[in-house]
Amino acid sequence: MKKKKKIHKYLNEACAEHPEINKSPLNLTCVEALRQEKPILIYFHSYHHPECKKFVQTTLSSTSLTTFLNKNILFWVGDIDEVREYEGFVDKLQLNEHPFLALIMTTPFKGCIDIMQGAKTKTTKAFKTQLKKSYNLFERILKREKRILHIKERIINLNKLVDQDDWLHNLHYTYKKQFIQESRQLNNELLFLQNRHNHLEKIKKLKQLKKEKLFKKIEILKKQLPEEPKEKDKNITEIVFRFRDGERLKRKFYSTNSVFACFCFVQIQYPGIEDFNLISPYPRLTIRKIDLDL
Repeated sequence: MKKKKKIHKYLNEACAEHPEINKSPLNLTCVEALRQEKPILIYFHSYHHPECKKFVQTTLSSTSLTTFLNKNILFWVGDIDEVREYEGFVDKLQLNEHPFLALIMTTPFKGCIDIMQGAKTKTTKAFKTQLKKSYNLFERILKREKRILHIKERIINLNKLVDQDDWLHNLHYTYKKQFIQESRQLNNELLFLQNRHNHLEKIKKLKQLKKEKLFKKIEILKKQLPEEPKEKDKNITEIVFRFRDGERLKRKFYSTNSVFACFCFVQIQYPGIEDFNLISPYPRLTIRKIDLDL
């Protein structure tokens, strides 16, 4: 309990404004989310990762983000040092980068909607955009699941009426026909929604496989990337990379390192980019990765 108080105190001191934190245990927060029909945004904080501190002081203190979360989503914070308490939960979500956030739905429509970690949280704009997309997906899923429940209830009620032989025999032929048609229509609609759900599950699995491939790719690139030299080392070159989204990153290399090391560094920062070139403004020079492969 002291650790939880510690993380809440840290957030209050780190940023003047932040989303309202649900201070109940995670299981009680799930119950409250179910009652309010809202998703839960879970954030695991680490005091040992500088990116977490940056995320708290910039993104989490955004006024527009605070307003959006307080209105639509329950916000719950955990300390990654308490990983034993959430061990099964963390393993299921495959936490491997920081900052780490997950948007989840509670029972009866249990499941993880989206995981936002590492590159997705580097800028406030990118995080807010991803969060809003995930919330829109939550609304669609909730609407679909409510529709399925409604259809199932109507089918059950229709079947009960059909079982009442005395009532059914006294019913006019037209009404019986109408009942049968409506029951078939509802069954067809339910079948369509179930097929749609299976299709979405397949897409979700394909996305998960793609994430796993990217993770393996990053691990290979990290092994190929030479170790960054220390300040005292000689023959050091410092290169500034400017990306399309305006972000700038600095990285030191030995003068003897090949240009391929630069490609490895950029690919690790943006693993989703398959094909890109490195451009030097002065002197004007374009280096293509395909040239290095040849």
